Order: sequence, then structure tokens, then C-alpha cells
Amino acid sequence: MTNKIETPDDVLDELLARASKPKLQPGFEARFADRLARDGGADIIAFPSKFIKPQSKASPWFIGVPVAASLFLGVFMGAQGVTLNTVSQSVGIISTDELADLDAAIPTGFEEAELAAEEDLT
Repeated sequence: MTNKIETPDDVLDELLARASKPKLQPGFEARFADRLARDGGADIIAFPSKFIKPQSKASPWFIGVPVAASLFLGVFMGAQGVTLNTVSQSVGIISTDELADLDAAIPTGFEEAELAAEEDLT
């Protein structure tokens, strides 16, 4: 007994090896050809190879124009330096000087932890 891990391809190959080839009745191909010639393929429905959804001609413009306008506006405002001031005021971004002042003013708790550690050691 082996513990071989079988892939789906191996299982399919084994199944196909065990399957028998279907036997056609004598004269099947001749009858099928006669019926096809007689009916002319009336029951055959041709399906398209791909389903292609029709698109209107204007749909790419509805997406492309706003994207191009926002790109142009972003480049223009970035070149003028407008975006940095606008974003910092609206979002609340602070400068590095203000950040340094906040670091000095707001207790972080590290000083207290260092003092507690020093007291435990002594």
C-alpha cells in the first residue's frame, strides 16, 4: 500500500483507462449523414463564440472626462503649491515645528516608566 497523493489528472486518467469505448450500431454513420442531408441542419442552432455586450459610443467619455479633469486639476494645483496648504488645513496636518512642541508638552509615560524601573533597581 502506497501513500501516493493523486492529482485530479491522475484520477481522470485512471477512470478513462477503465471506461469502455462506446459501440455504435451498424450503419449509424450512414443514417446520421442521410438525416443531416435530409433535414439540412434545421435543428442545429449556432451559438456565437463569445457573448459581447453592446456598449454605447458615449460610455467611455463619461468615465474618461472626469478622470482627465481631476488629473489635470491635481497636477495644476500641485505645481502651484495649493494642495499642501489646502490638505493640511482640511485634514489637520501639522508642521514639524508644531509636532516638536507637542512632543515636549504631552507626557508620553516613558519618563514615569524609567523612574519606576530605577526605583525598583535601588
